[in-house]
Amino acid sequence: MAQHILIVEDETTIRTMLTEVLEDEGYTVAAAANVDAGWSLLQTTRPNLVLCDLMMPRRTGREFYQHLRSAAQYAGIPIIFMTALQPSQADERLIGDLQHVPVLYKPISIPELLTVVEMFIAAGE
Repeated sequence: MAQHILIVEDETTIRTMLTEVLEDEGYTVAAAANVDAGWSLLQTTRPNLVLCDLMMPRRTGREFYQHLRSAAQYAGIPIIFMTALQPSQADERLIGDLQHVPVLYKPISIPELLTVVEMFIAAGE
């Protein structure tokens, strides 16, 4: 059975690239352009992993994470943040007390992406 990944990313180019790379690796991918669309997709599918941009219009990746953890049916789904901020800026501005959540810094290297995704998928099996 294919593993399912949800991508929540407002930049179309990045969202498309991530989708194509992960589908080429055999994952089933659902992609959302914002937090609200990501929540809608959660209503119809249960991903094995979420890749979520930290900085998006209206609602942030941190807000998506907090909603994910507050809903019992989604609390166990792992999440990986993505950001174009430098590590110190991301820590201060958006991650704060969520230091335990992994972050991929843009531009994301494909080998790094696949290594991290495979690690989290394997841990959840």
